[in-house]
Amino acid sequence: MVEGPASKRARCEPDLKVVFDDGETMVHSLILVLASPVFEKMLTSSLREGQGDEIKLPGKAKTEFMTVYNSLQLSTSEPLTQQSAVFLSRWADEYQIASLMTKCEEYLMSSVVADVAGLEHAVKYGMRKRVSQCIDVLKQNLENNLDALSRLAVAAMEEQLRSLWPDLCQKAGLGAFPMPAPDQVRAMWPFLAAAMRTRPGSVKFERLQREAKRWPMDLYVHLPGAGNACTKGQDWLKDKLVKTQVL
Repeated sequence: MVEGPASKRARCEPDLKVVFDDGETMVHSLILVLASPVFEKMLTSSLREGQGDEIKLPGKAKTEFMTVYNSLQLSTSEPLTQQSAVFLSRWADEYQIASLMTKCEEYLMSSVVADVAGLEHAVKYGMRKRVSQCIDVLKQNLENNLDALSRLAVAAMEEQLRSLWPDLCQKAGLGAFPMPAPDQVRAMWPFLAAAMRTRPGSVKFERLQREAKRWPMDLYVHLPGAGNACTKGQDWLKDKLVKTQVL
């Protein structure tokens, strides 16, 4: 039996109603089933309950769902933005849409700054490559992220904090020692941050002390001689450096 045009159109029409708190829409169920095991399970359950042509998503916004749905189709997929990548990550995690999660991670890595907020987001949604990127960037710029870094002193971020711990200790001028529990790190954070902020100045002073030890002799060698003037100049400079505690 040859299938007529009307039958073909019926097969191509959306077959599933999705109901939200703020509206409803019709979609192709096959697209959701192929992309998400969670949606597949929901649809199977609806069929058993005699509601195979409708599912409800309480607490979800219609606009966000449509962005998710469109992203699953090449013909309607829109370029990601930072805002859409963030909420699409949430949908991809909840509904186990692996392809969408990968798409979000790749966008975040290429287009959004790697900072503490980015690290928190990546850890929450299991974006391993993005986690590594954020850790590497933060290691290079710890001093400018001190306040935000304190948010890592929680159990959920312990692994990432341990990755940064040796660098934090080095920047603070502390000897290497095992990282305490996150709650203890949080309690000591103000002191750790203060040490890191003052450390650059102390490093410069240590360098100055090393260099200054040679100055009296350099003065004696390089200034033109005039009786015992060079010796007096050498003694004068050394005395000044001692009095100012440089030596």
